[in-house]
Amino acid sequence: MDVSDYWIAKAAKRLRKYSNVECKAGDIRVLDIPNSSFGVISVVHVLHDIAPPDRQDTVQALSRKLKAGGRLFIREPIGKSHGMPAEEIRSLLSNGGLVEARHEQTKSEYTGKYQKHG
Repeated sequence: MDVSDYWIAKAAKRLRKYSNVECKAGDIRVLDIPNSSFGVISVVHVLHDIAPPDRQDTVQALSRKLKAGGRLFIREPIGKSHGMPAEEIRSLLSNGGLVEARHEQTKSEYTGKYQKHG
């Protein structure tokens, strides 16, 4: 899912050979997707583009969509000119009920693996 029709079309084209994939355009906070629907969620270069006041609500929505024991993988830019601080990412996810299993950080990018307990 993405808020951009352009990126949804790109993803749909790339994933068209998989019968178990559905691409949806919209905001995770309002899309009609039942809670506990996903075993895995991948977030790639998304959070930094969300307005800071909306970030925690977005992470909360992602967490609700994960099944208990589900995993969230995240990759975000952390450069000063483009991105957000790694500590903010870690805090948002932790406050969203996700437990960090591992992370890596370079000068320009943060990657992490999180799990939902309970």
